Amino acid sequence: MLSASAGALTVPPGGSLQLKAIAIDGAGGQRDITSTATWQSSDPEKAVATPTGLVKAGQIGAVDVSATLDGLTGKASIDIRLTPTNCATATLSENSVSVTPFNTVVWASVTTPSSDCRWTAVSDSSWLNPGDWSLWEKGTGSLYDPGRSGDGRFSYTASANRTLSPRTARVRVSFTDGAVLEYTVRQSAPTCAVTIAPAERTAPYAPTSGSFEVHVSPSSCSWKAWIHPGIDPAWNLRAKGGTVGDGAITYSANPTPTNHSSIAFWIHAVPSNPLDPPARFHLKLGGH
Repeated sequence: MLSASAGALTVPPGGSLQLKAIAIDGAGGQRDITSTATWQSSDPEKAVATPTGLVKAGQIGAVDVSATLDGLTGKASIDIRLTPTNCATATLSENSVSVTPFNTVVWASVTTPSSDCRWTAVSDSSWLNPGDWSLWEKGTGSLYDPGRSGDGRFSYTASANRTLSPRTARVRVSFTDGAVLEYTVRQSAPTCAVTIAPAERTAPYAPTSGSFEVHVSPSSCSWKAWIHPGIDPAWNLRAKGGTVGDGAITYSANPTPTNHSSIAFWIHAVPSNPLDPPARFHLKLGGH
């Protein structure tokens, strides 16, 4: 009897596998005839066998490789397939971060053991969204897809904390082979939580005025209206307001005729404690 074997007969395309041919006599004795047997593949496009029994894999699929000596033949069935990528050893540049109550961009690098490791990131909280400062407090969904495999990095924007409690969110980095990494974001709480309503207004590029409500918690919080001092005086933007507890900010804008067709302003309700994040009203004039 003649047998050809090599343990688990699976090899990826382009890989190789060494087979052995063993002759077994009637008494059960064994003799290695690997170098003297004649080797043959049933499909040379899938695999070829050298005279020493080394199998070189080609196309994906199943193939039989036989060894023949003195009219006796032994056969090994080989499965040529892609080996699943093992991304379990992928790492993050850091696993957690602590941030202030302000809008904060956090990021981490993903290092993978193989360029075939495909991953996406998903946040479990609505206040932590993929992207940079341009988002501010406008969530765009929790999923980040780098669009390619291998090493990369992700960034998420933690929106300003307008509650009086610290909070925690997690970004789950998932690989297509089932491996998972977790990135934790811990955000501290402000001493004064400020919110406004409405958050924005759009009006024609013309003289305009209005107001918006300011709500604070606790009611002992003090605050005031603020406009960035770098705004062009020719736009005649004014805002006033400030008190302890809830209140309102009134504003007016009287832009002079220029070559502008639109402009946008931010009006802030700023808590007296500089460690607490302000709330921002977005005034847009024209088609900005």
